[in-house]
Amino acid sequence: MLDLKFKDKNSDKIVEELTSMHSTLKEQNTNFEEIKKEFEKFKSEIKELKEIQQGSLKEFKSNLNEIIESKQKLQQELTDFKVMKGHFQDKVIDTLSNQINENTEKLKTDVKNYNDLKKEIAEITQEIQKVRADLVKFKEVSEKISKMDFDLTHYAKNLERENQDKLRLMNEVNFLKRIIAKERRRGDGVRR
Repeated sequence: MLDLKFKDKNSDKIVEELTSMHSTLKEQNTNFEEIKKEFEKFKSEIKELKEIQQGSLKEFKSNLNEIIESKQKLQQELTDFKVMKGHFQDKVIDTLSNQINENTEKLKTDVKNYNDLKKEIAEITQEIQKVRADLVKFKEVSEKISKMDFDLTHYAKNLERENQDKLRLMNEVNFLKRIIAKERRRGDGVRR
């Protein structure tokens, strides 16, 4: 029995056909063995007839002609069997070669696609690593900006407070200048 294993439906069909052909060949082989046995039986019967019926030459020739015909038929069947066996082997080899070639091409395509995908994944991984590194830098910069923004806010508040103090002091200075100017005017008016 043939022990062939294939994965796709066409291969299963081929295996079924091969199994069917194999069964047919087995049957023909069994028939051949039976014919061979019959032939041996005829041979022994002829021998017995020859010993028993030596006087009946006509009957013997008739049996001999039957044997010759059977032998010719057997030889013809053997020849047909050999031709069929050769055709069967050629067909099996061609079918298997075609299947192997198809599967090889599919495998080559799958390997190429796999390698292309692998290359793309490697490129994407590199891009992701670059983006990750940029995100880390961005996070560091944003943290620095937040700290600087806090410092600037604090500085701005201090600056505004100091500006208010300066404005208050300037108003006081102006106020004092006016008082001094008044006093001077008064002092100048008293002297005159």
